[in-house]
Amino acid sequence: MRQTELKAKLFLRMLCALSLLLLGFAHQAPQAVAGEGYHAAA
Repeated sequence: MRQTELKAKLFLRMLCALSLLLLGFAHQAPQAVAGEGYHAAA
């Protein structure tokens, strides 16, 4: 029982870390694209 609990917690932690990383990339990428488009238009 305890092993499954540990595995579940570890899985949740990995899921949280992955979601945070994805959010970071999602925030950075559009800004870079928008910045390039803005500079190109100007």
